[in-house]
Amino acid sequence: MTMPLETPKNLATLLEETRDSIQQHWFSQISQLPGFANRLYSDAELRAGIDNSLDTVITYLNTGSYEVLRDRLSQFNWAALTLGAGVNDMIDALFMLKESIMTHLRDVICPGTSPMLEACSRLDNLLRYSVGFIAGQYTTSMNQKLQRQQENTASLLEIVRTAAETLDLDEVLRRVGEAINDVAGTPTCAFSLIDLERKLVIPYPYDAAMSTPSGERIPPMPLDSLDAFEQAVITAGEPMITRDAQDDPRILQEWAQAYGIRSILAVPFIAKGSVVAIAFAMTYDEARDFSPEQVKLACGIADAVSLAIENARLYDKTREVAVIEERERLAHELHDNLAQLLGAMQLKASQAAANLTHARTQKAAANLDDLQEMISEAHTDVRETIFNMRTVISPTADFLTTLQAYLDAYTTRYNIDVSLHLEGEPDLVWDVGTSVQVMRIIQEGLTNVRKHASNDQVYLTIRPDDCFTQFILVDHGSGFNPKAVAEHNGHHLGLNVMRERAESIGGQLAIDSQPGRGTRLTLTVPQPQKKEHL
Repeated sequence: MTMPLETPKNLATLLEETRDSIQQHWFSQISQLPGFANRLYSDAELRAGIDNSLDTVITYLNTGSYEVLRDRLSQFNWAALTLGAGVNDMIDALFMLKESIMTHLRDVICPGTSPMLEACSRLDNLLRYSVGFIAGQYTTSMNQKLQRQQENTASLLEIVRTAAETLDLDEVLRRVGEAINDVAGTPTCAFSLIDLERKLVIPYPYDAAMSTPSGERIPPMPLDSLDAFEQAVITAGEPMITRDAQDDPRILQEWAQAYGIRSILAVPFIAKGSVVAIAFAMTYDEARDFSPEQVKLACGIADAVSLAIENARLYDKTREVAVIEERERLAHELHDNLAQLLGAMQLKASQAAANLTHARTQKAAANLDDLQEMISEAHTDVRETIFNMRTVISPTADFLTTLQAYLDAYTTRYNIDVSLHLEGEPDLVWDVGTSVQVMRIIQEGLTNVRKHASNDQVYLTIRPDDCFTQFILVDHGSGFNPKAVAEHNGHHLGLNVMRERAESIGGQLAIDSQPGRGTRLTLTVPQPQKKEHL
C-alpha cells in the first residue's frame, strides 16, 4: 500500500519509521566494500556509525541545514580514512545509503509520482553535496599528506647530508639524536652502539640519560648483560615501544627509575645485515604512545644514516689505534733522546769526579758546566715534547687552523718567528693518522731549528699540486753537512725518525743544507682523497 507525501517532513518521518530496516540493508551492503570488510573495528561500532549517519540525514531533511551535514561528514571521513577505508569506499557507501532508502520508499510511494520525484530530488541533493564534500576533503588531505611527505623527504635528505659530512662519532650521534627527537616528539635520545666483534654494548650519551649520577659516561658492558627489551630489539631488528618503562618487566627498573624514564621508542640501526646501534627516544614525566607515522619517520632516519654511524664508529676505532701508535712512537723517541742525553751526562759526571779526585778543579768546573748545560737541554727537550703533544689533531678541526695555532704558540714560546705561506688553496683533509704524522714532522723540523740553526726566522711554505702537497721548511741559520750527519745515522737531528714518519704515510722527506747557508727541509705527501661517507 502506498501513501502520498505532501511535505519534506513526511519523508523524514518515513525514514525514522523505517530506520531499522534501512540500517540493516545498508549494513549488509557496505560490509562487502573492501575498506569496510577489512576494518579494524567491530560490527557494533559500524552499526553505531550507520545509526549516527541516518540521524544526520533525517536532521538535514527536517531542517535543510548543511552545517550538521558537514560536521557529520567530517567525522565520518576522518574515522573511515584513519581505519583504512579509501575515498572510493566512502563514496560507494553514500550511494548504497541512497539505494537502501529508495528500496524502502518504493514499498510505500508510487514510482513516478510527485512525492517520489521530490524524495529522489532531496536525496540527490544530499548525495551530490556529500560526495563533493568528501572528495574535497580527500583532495585537501592528500595535498597535506603529499606536502608532509615532501617535507619529510627534504628533512631526511638534510639529516643524511649533515650526518655524512663528518666522521666524528659524537657529532654524528648528536645530529641523529636531534632528528629523532624532532620526529618522535621526545625531549631526549640516547644510543647504544653494538660491537658484535667484541660482544660489547657501548652506551653513548646524547644527554644525562646515558651518564652516571656523577656525570661520567656509562662504561661498555657485555652484550649478554642487556635487559630483555634491548635484547629483543637486537634479535628482531625491529622498532619496539614501551608506554611505561617503570611498569615494564623487560626494562631494567633500577635504570628507569633512577632517571625517571617513562615512554621509550627503540629504533635499531642496521648496516650490512646487523644491528650496529639502537636509538632510544624517551620521555621523562609522561607515559605516552608513539604514532605509526612517528615510528615510520624514526625508522626512516635510522635506515638512512645507519651506514654513516657505522663508518663513524669504524673511523673512531681507527683513530684510537692511530693515537695509541703515536703515543708509542713518541714514548720511544723520548726514551731514545733521554737515554742518549743521560749517557752523555753520566760520562761528564764521571769526568768531573775524576778531575776532582786529582784536584784538577778547572777541568772539573768545565765538566760541571757541560753537565749543567746537558741537564738544561734535557729539561727543554722534555718540555718541548710535552708542548708538541698538546697539539691535538681532530677530524672536526681544520688542519691549517691547528697548524697556525701551533706556529703562533711556538713563536711566543721560543721567540722564533715562523712565517706561513700558502700557494693556492691546499686541501689538507687527510685522515687523522696522516695529519698527525705531517704535524710531527713539522714540529721535529722546528725543534732542529731551535737547537741547531742559531736563527730566529723560519719560513714554512705549503705548495699543493694535483697529486701531492709539499711542506717546505726553510731557515737561514748555521746549516750542516747532510753527508756527515748520515754517517752518524742522523740520530742527533731526528732525521731518521722524520723519514720513517714520512714513509709511513706514503710520503718523502728531502733535506738540502750546507754549513753556513741554512737548511731546506721538503716533505712531500700524497694529496688527500675525496671520500664519500655514504
